[in-house]
Amino acid sequence: MTTKKKTTHKTHKTHKAKAHEKKSQHVSDKISTTSLTENIAVLAVAFLVIGLIVGSLISYGAFMMNGPVEPIITDEQGANLGASAAEVDALKLKVEEYVNTNMLPPEVTFAINGVDQSDEGVFEFSYTITQAGEVVEEGEIHSTKTKLIIGAVVDLDEEIEPLTPPAGAEVEKLEVAEAELFIWGYCPPGVPALDAYADAAAELASVANLKVVLFHDGHGPYETQQNKIQAAIQQLEPEKYWGYAKDFYEDVYPICVQSKSVECDLEESTKLMEKVGIDADAVLALVESEGDALYAADVQRAAEVGVSSSPSLVINGTKLDSFNRTADGFKTEICSGFINAPEACGIELSAVETKSTGSC
Repeated sequence: MTTKKKTTHKTHKTHKAKAHEKKSQHVSDKISTTSLTENIAVLAVAFLVIGLIVGSLISYGAFMMNGPVEPIITDEQGANLGASAAEVDALKLKVEEYVNTNMLPPEVTFAINGVDQSDEGVFEFSYTITQAGEVVEEGEIHSTKTKLIIGAVVDLDEEIEPLTPPAGAEVEKLEVAEAELFIWGYCPPGVPALDAYADAAAELASVANLKVVLFHDGHGPYETQQNKIQAAIQQLEPEKYWGYAKDFYEDVYPICVQSKSVECDLEESTKLMEKVGIDADAVLALVESEGDALYAADVQRAAEVGVSSSPSLVINGTKLDSFNRTADGFKTEICSGFINAPEACGIELSAVETKSTGSC
């Protein structure tokens, strides 16, 4: 790790100017390249991040004037030993988890790209924030080993109440509830959500109208192909689809997300279809003849309900602002869409969430 010297006031002013320049360019660039609907989401995130950066800069200056809140580690000659590589990696993960959990909505992801350490015992993290797979902000944030310097000096070990999201549109109740999970075929947080959703669907598919909408292929042709395969299975063998969806996370995803090849996706998907009793030849024939149309219909459906990130959940035509990504969480959301919940809604499912933070 490169040690960065920050011993003069001039250095801190340079960081402030850099962050301000990035902040100023960000909003105008996004407005010129996105639709009106996307602008609203991007601007909301932009202003949140701008506040984050400005608060960080103000607090960093005040923090440095008052001196570090924890001792600097030195050797016998007084040289700063700083933190080890392992300590830096642990702190990086801790800051990422804290910001993502407590400071940003689920559809927005904060990630640290690099770390510099000063003689004052302060770390500077360069970061990116993404929404729907697109970078919406880049900048720097500061921390000591235990304190995040952002808006105020925040104790990273202190538990706080999660931010309460604004109330969303009310879901209309129907005689037969309808649920749609929107994902990309190989989206890292979307595929674990599919795994949990399939568990809930296995219990509720006979009493509710359930679907998976694979609406984007940002990872390339192998994802395009998977999107079409899952759309075709749902059309030809909807009952068996949930077995495929459940096992995709363990049988196909970990293999083909590494190779990122169409060949791997085809081979492993065929194996999985055969495993759960799906006619792979019929599915692939439908992909060949109607795959483009099936995929286009899913893209159009996402546009109709205002979905732009994976995973997203729509109940009875209303997109939820947030939802619990466990099997039991999906069951609860689906069952909330009934006028009179069926007996199957009383079944208890797993409340353990497969790691699926953030979104594509």
